[in-house]
Amino acid sequence: MSEAAPALPPVRLRVVLWIAPINAAYLDALRQEGIEVVAALHNDGLRIVTPLQDSRPDICWFTVHDLFHGNRRLSGPGQAQAPAAWIDDASFRQYALCMQRVGFHPGSDVMEALSGGIAAASDIEDWARLHLNHGLRLLEAVAADEVWFDVNPHLGVDNMLALAAIRSGRECRVIEQVRFAPKFSCTGLGQARQLGTRSLEWKPWTAGASEPDISYMRENVGRAWNRGLGERLRFLWRSLARGGWAGFSTRVYLGARKRRQWRLMCLLEQLDPRSRLWAAARLQQRRRYAAASRRRPKVAQMAELGDFVYFPLHLEPEANVHVAGGGYRNQLDAIVDLHQALPPGWSIALKENPKQTWMHRGEAFDARLAELPRVRWVEDRMPSAGLIAQARVVATITGTAGYEALRAGKPCVYFGRAWYAGLPGAIRFEPGLDLEEISHRQVPRAALDEAVNLYLGGLADGLAHPRFAGHYEQTDQVGDLYREAARSLARISIGPRTAAGSPAATGPVAP
Repeated sequence: MSEAAPALPPVRLRVVLWIAPINAAYLDALRQEGIEVVAALHNDGLRIVTPLQDSRPDICWFTVHDLFHGNRRLSGPGQAQAPAAWIDDASFRQYALCMQRVGFHPGSDVMEALSGGIAAASDIEDWARLHLNHGLRLLEAVAADEVWFDVNPHLGVDNMLALAAIRSGRECRVIEQVRFAPKFSCTGLGQARQLGTRSLEWKPWTAGASEPDISYMRENVGRAWNRGLGERLRFLWRSLARGGWAGFSTRVYLGARKRRQWRLMCLLEQLDPRSRLWAAARLQQRRRYAAASRRRPKVAQMAELGDFVYFPLHLEPEANVHVAGGGYRNQLDAIVDLHQALPPGWSIALKENPKQTWMHRGEAFDARLAELPRVRWVEDRMPSAGLIAQARVVATITGTAGYEALRAGKPCVYFGRAWYAGLPGAIRFEPGLDLEEISHRQVPRAALDEAVNLYLGGLADGLAHPRFAGHYEQTDQVGDLYREAARSLARISIGPRTAAGSPAATGPVAP
C-alpha cells in the first residue's frame, strides 16, 4: 500500500505573483506554507511555460500582453470600472514614464522594452485607465489578498496592477533577491498596512562586501553577419518549430538589435500592425543616435581627464532611474546639479551604457549636455574599473558602480534610492555638497564589510527568485533555499495575521 501524501496546510494567503521565471518546486514550497499562488504573470508568448501551465490548472496564467490589451477575463462590457480618482498626478506621471518603453516583439506576444512604446502620447491617459481596470478585474477574478513583484513595477501595466491592489486595500510587495547571497528584501508599496521585516530575526551574514554580479552588463556581440552562423540558424529553426512565426520573428528581431541591423528591425516592425506606425521613425532615430554617438568627442586616455568625477550613465528608460531615481528621474538633472557642485578644475567623465538605445538620447539630450562645459565623454572601451580607480569621486543615480567604488575604497555620491545608501563612503547628493572634502574620505574595507554584514543580516532568508537558481545548482541547495524563502515570506505576510485568524480575500473599497 502506497503511503498517503502529506496533508497540505490550509490556505491562509492568496497571492498574484509577478516573478519570472517560476517553477513547480517554488510553487510547492509556497503552498507548503499556506500561500496559494492564484494567478501568475509572465512574458512568455512563445509558450515556454506551457508544461507548467498544463500541470497547474489551479493557477490563472496571464501574459503581459493579456494585461496590456485585455482578454476575455479582463475586458468586455459590464465589467468593473476603477474610480477615476484612483489615478493621482504622481501615479500618472510614474505610469507615463514607464509606459513609453513598452512594446511587443513583431509578430509575437512577447513584451520588449528597448525599441520604444506602441502607445501614442495622446492616448496615454486612456491606456492608463484601461490598464488600471485590467489590474482590478484580475484581482477580483482570483480573489487575491496580495500582489508580489520581483522588482519595482516599471512597465506601465504593472504600475497599474500595483495601484489597483493598493487602492482596493490589498497588500502589494516588492521582493528583490540579492544577486550574490540567499537573501532578499521585501518592501511594501502604497498605503496598505506594512510590516517592518527588519524587526524579525534573520540569519546573520558574515561574508562581507562580496563582488557584485554585473554579468548582465557584459554583453559583447559582434556585428559580423556570419558570426556563429551555423549555431544561430539551428537556434532559429528550433524557435520556429517551437513557437511558430512568433518565436522565429522574436529571435531574428533580438539578433538584429544586438548587431544594430536597423533595416532588418524596421522590416519586422513594418510587418506588425502594432508597430507599423512607428517603424520608419524608429529607423531614423536609431540612425541619428548611432551618428551622434560617433560624433561625440571622446577622451581616449585617462591621463587627459585630470581631476574628475566618474558618472557611468544608466540605461534609459529603466526602473533604476524612472522609479528608484526619486527626484532625479531625468538622469540629466543629476548631471546638471553635479556639474554645479564641481570644484575648480574638475570635470565629469561620462561613459555610455553598453545597452543604451536611441531612447532618451535624442537631440535635446545632446543639446543640454553641450551647455555643460566641464562634461567629457570617455571611450566606450575604457574599463569602468580603471575609471573608478582614477576618479576622485564616483557618482550615480542608483547604479552598481557606486557599490563597486566602495569596494575599491572610493567614496560615491548617489542621487536616488540606492540599496547601498548608509554604507560607509556612500553620500546622498545635496545642493552645496563639498566634493573636494568627500574625495579625501577613505572607505576602510573592514568597516564596509561590517556594514554589509549588518545590512544583509537584516534581510529575509532564502531564494525568492528562481532565475538565480543557477548560482546554487552545483550545491544541491536549491530546493532547501526555495523552502527557506517560502517560510520567510510566510513570516512576513501571514505571521502578524494568524492571531486574528486566517486572512480573507479583500474586495475593492472606496478610494
